[in-house]
Amino acid sequence: MYLPQPISPISPKPSVDNFFTSLAESAGDHAIGIILSGTGSDGAHGMRAIRAVGGITIAQEPITAKYDGMPKSAIETGCVDLVLPLKSMIQELFKIMRTPNHLRILKGDDIQRTNIQELLHLLKERHSVDFKDYKTGTLYRRINRRMAACNVYNLNEYLEHIHKNSEELNTLFKDIMISVTNFFRDADCFGDLKESIVEIVKNKAPNEPMRVWVPGCATGEEAYSIAILFAEACGGITAMSKKFRLQIFATDIDTDALTRARKGIYPESTLSNVEVAVRERYFRTRENAYEITKPLRDLVVFSRHNVFEDPPFLRMDLIACRNLLIYFNAKLQHSVLSLFHYAMQPDGVFFLGKSESLGHSVNLFQILDSKHKLYKRKLVSSGEYAQQSRANYATTAPLKKIDIPGLQSANKSMHDLPDAFIEALSPDSLLIDENMDIIRVYGDVHAYTQLSPGGISMNLLSLARKEFRQELRALVFKIIREQKSYTVLPKKLELQGKLYEINIVIRLLHLKHTPERLILVSFEK
Repeated sequence: MYLPQPISPISPKPSVDNFFTSLAESAGDHAIGIILSGTGSDGAHGMRAIRAVGGITIAQEPITAKYDGMPKSAIETGCVDLVLPLKSMIQELFKIMRTPNHLRILKGDDIQRTNIQELLHLLKERHSVDFKDYKTGTLYRRINRRMAACNVYNLNEYLEHIHKNSEELNTLFKDIMISVTNFFRDADCFGDLKESIVEIVKNKAPNEPMRVWVPGCATGEEAYSIAILFAEACGGITAMSKKFRLQIFATDIDTDALTRARKGIYPESTLSNVEVAVRERYFRTRENAYEITKPLRDLVVFSRHNVFEDPPFLRMDLIACRNLLIYFNAKLQHSVLSLFHYAMQPDGVFFLGKSESLGHSVNLFQILDSKHKLYKRKLVSSGEYAQQSRANYATTAPLKKIDIPGLQSANKSMHDLPDAFIEALSPDSLLIDENMDIIRVYGDVHAYTQLSPGGISMNLLSLARKEFRQELRALVFKIIREQKSYTVLPKKLELQGKLYEINIVIRLLHLKHTPERLILVSFEK
């Protein structure tokens, strides 16, 4: 054990965050972190790190602590397994240490297999996430960890505990989803990514959008790291805003992590790879923490998105998906990689985590740097991969409402609608109301519309090409009536002497604070 030089004088010395993070890295799921009385918020991030590797986290009951700052901050992360008075901790520790280290699910044990299926069904029903294609080892470790925290010793008892304590299902979900990252994690990999970003910037015309997608973004450190690299490549945020349009879409299914990401406040322990000069340009200090500056924060749109169920963002110059694929089995990995290939620009760059690989999808990407996991999209036939990608979200699907932040009403000023978000989801689109009147146009839709003789109407059925109108009418009515989230209508269309396959995608958008609904009609070539 050794104490490294701190990167700045603002945080407590020694740092509990740094110690717990180091403990998590060295002890893994054998780590147990306990936060006792103390002022400030030191240790909260470290507790998250311990929980992410499968360790156990305990905090002193704040009412029994002389100084409740540290235990309260730890509890507020949602990453504390047990909140106890001091006198109860020893007994609980003995119980935890007696719990088996590994949950054994025997293939021939129908009772155990049935219990696992029931547990996964409960998670899917509550959180709309299907974990059946997640790696079983990872799932079992997370379940075992929660069983230890609840002092139960088999799956049947754990299911009974969940039925009696419904909040435990939410805790298990957060446990499965939890991940911990840092700014510029694996600094050597980000060094190579920097060079690729410089090339992306060089190849862009003034005001041409640069699109980036960071799926599985967790609490946002890597999304902000990429924003910093783009800003630096453009000569700073001010210079970039005058010449370029950067759109970074950071997505996850963990809404708590997304909330923390939007706030952009991080402990010192996450900034160990950030150079002092960079830190001074893009962060400002707060008590015991650093905050992303507003200009940098405004470059990143955080949104809930399920990468293997929801439609992908499109025309991406860079997709950075690090340490997400490691949780999926081979089948799901290939499906997701096919989807990413479909979502990228022809020369798009793909950035994987250091312990990840392309697996069975090596034919989709060209290696730029095998050591640092940088790839470039191959110009292979897209039809097969588009079909594979779309298989992940069926032609019609149960209602998945797309929340549009800040949009109160269809009649409100449309400046509140995040245009960049819509354009990345489907660049060539028409936004309509339930009467099919066109409210807004995104991208270039002239190839899919035409003017008819007579008075000019802004209704979709008046402006859409004749061969689309009948089916569009039926599908829009169907999507409203049946509460389907989106429908893909494949069509063949001749444009400038060439025959293209067009997918018409119809999505029902949910407006916050109002029963009004909008429909996004998108044309994807």
